[in-house]
Amino acid sequence: MVSKGGFQGLILPVTVLTIQCSAKFIRQVRSIVLEQMNQEYVRGAIARGVTKSKILFSHVLRNAWLPIITLIGIYFGVFLSGAAIVETIFFMARYWTTCSRGCWKERLPCNTS
Repeated sequence: MVSKGGFQGLILPVTVLTIQCSAKFIRQVRSIVLEQMNQEYVRGAIARGVTKSKILFSHVLRNAWLPIITLIGIYFGVFLSGAAIVETIFFMARYWTTCSRGCWKERLPCNTS
């Protein structure tokens, strides 16, 4: 169900869905990367003189992708269920606005049952 307002009507639902899990996701990704940074192969690469960016992108992130992809899959389901709830809430707000406009301003019969 897409909002009538086009892009402008999508800003608030997308914001609600994004804020919902972003802090948890960022904290978990940070924990995964820090765990990988404490591994022996990272200390060995630092001892060999490999640059920090090379270690991060070539070694750490390559080994951290599997848990991150798993988290993305889990949060995909959370976003789908959250989208249904958020869209229902925003649809009900539009429904009641239209209903009250019809009842009070335009004097039209309004069925609320």
